Order: sequence, then structure tokens, then C-alpha cells
Amino acid sequence: MKKNFTLIALFLFAISTFSQNVNLEEIKKNISNPSSDFYLEKILTKYKGLPSQLDSIEARHLYYGKASSVDIKKSNEIRENFKKEDYKTALEIAESILKENPTDLETLSIISECYYRLQDSNNLNYYSTQFRKLIDAVLSSGDGKTEKTAYLANSVTDEYILLAILQKKAFEMKRFSKPSKDGMYDVWDDNGKKIFISIIYNMKF
Repeated sequence: MKKNFTLIALFLFAISTFSQNVNLEEIKKNISNPSSDFYLEKILTKYKGLPSQLDSIEARHLYYGKASSVDIKKSNEIRENFKKEDYKTALEIAESILKENPTDLETLSIISECYYRLQDSNNLNYYSTQFRKLIDAVLSSGDGKTEKTAYLANSVTDEYILLAILQKKAFEMKRFSKPSKDGMYDVWDDNGKKIFISIIYNMKF
């Protein structure tokens, strides 16, 4: 999937070299514990109400702990309406998706881009902040240089968004895949430089 959203450029400055191992089992335990600071409902409330106040650890728990599965038909419809520049319809579909799947990166990127093009700064800031918090969680999950330090993405779609953030053109790179403990590894060859991304399917479904 090729990502060409103008909005992506707004997030390039957010790329950080800091990374930390993601403990998926610990995240799963914390988000299910009502007494934990990282209980899913607590984090979701802050994410929806004041996304700018979400810290990096909370964002990580939210991204890797909140299962999300977007209706394929709706995903196709939002892309088609966005391409036709029918932003009103695209926004309506995006809003309906985010009610059920508030952490879906593709929908967040499209809805932010719609508001960017409509020059609606308030909504742009709200949704782009949510997007940035989640993409920062992915960027801090590893450095992508080895299997052990691979970036962790919740889906192939998120993987392509991550590559766009890293200013990499997926269609210009070679890729090979192999099974991993939690899903699969994609190894991208960028003119001899490898980028490792782990897709953790079992946390999504």
C-alpha cells in the first residue's frame, strides 16, 4: 500500500532514536487490571479526552493492548472518498470507524489529512495528536536494525505507515518474510541496509 498523505511530513520531526523493548505479556496484564495505572479504560478516557496528556508508556499500552479490526468495506470506502476529495463523506466514515477502533492508524492518518485540507485546525490538532502518540509508540519499540530490535507493528497496514514515517518507499525496496513467535518478521532491503519489522498478529485478533 502506497502512502502519499501530505500529513506524514508533519510527523517526521517526531522520529526518536530512543527505543525500549516491548513486553507484550506485561502490557496484556496491565490493561486488564482495574487497579493498574495502565488499565485500558483509564488510558482510553485520557486518549479521547486529552490526547496531548498521554505519556509514552500509556501510549504504548494503548497501541499494543487495544485490539482493532476495521471493516474492510469501510476501509475501502474511506480511501475511495478521500481520493475523490469527498472529504465530508470520508470524515463520516472515519468517525464511524474510530468509534469502534479509536487506535486505527490508517483512519487517524486519513481523518487528520481531511481536516488538514479543510483547514480545520482544531480537529486536525486533536486527531493528529492521537496519531503521533501512537506512531511514537511504534517508533520507540525498536530501532529496526536486527530481529531482536525490530520495530513492532500491529498490522501490515501499520507497517506501511511506519515505513512512510521513516521516509522509506516500500515499492522501491525488496522484502522477505519469515515466521516469528508473535506473528511474522518482514525484512526490508533498502539498498543493502536492512529494516526489520515484526508484525504481531496475535495481539490484534
